[in-house]
Amino acid sequence: MLDRVGVATASVADQKNDSRQYKLESFAKCLNEKGYRMYSLFTCSHSRAQRKSFGSAFKYIQEIESNPSASNTQVERCLKNKIRKLPTWIQEVDGREQVRLEGCQLLEVLTAASGCDY
Repeated sequence: MLDRVGVATASVADQKNDSRQYKLESFAKCLNEKGYRMYSLFTCSHSRAQRKSFGSAFKYIQEIESNPSASNTQVERCLKNKIRKLPTWIQEVDGREQVRLEGCQLLEVLTAASGCDY
C-alpha cells in the first residue's frame, strides 16, 4: 500500500513540475516574441539568479552578454543601450526601446510589464 501512495505522490509532483515547466516555456517564448532581451554578465550572481528563475525555459530568452572578454560578447550593444545594472531587461520594437527593467525581476513583474501570461 505504501508503494502505491508513494508512486501516486510522485506522479502528482511530476505533473505539477511538467505544468510549471510548460508555463515557463510559454512565458519565455512570449517574452522573446515581444522583443524582450536580457542584458547580463555570465559571471554576475544577479544574472545567474534571473536565469535560474526560468529553469530550462531560459533557452528561449535572448541574452545579451556584456563581458568584453566573452567569446559571445555584445559589449558595443550594451554601451549603446547604456546598460548600468545587470541584469537589465529591454523590450525593443522596430529598433526602439519600449520598456526597461533594471535588476533581477520577479516573474510577476515581467508578466505585468510584458502582458505575457505566467
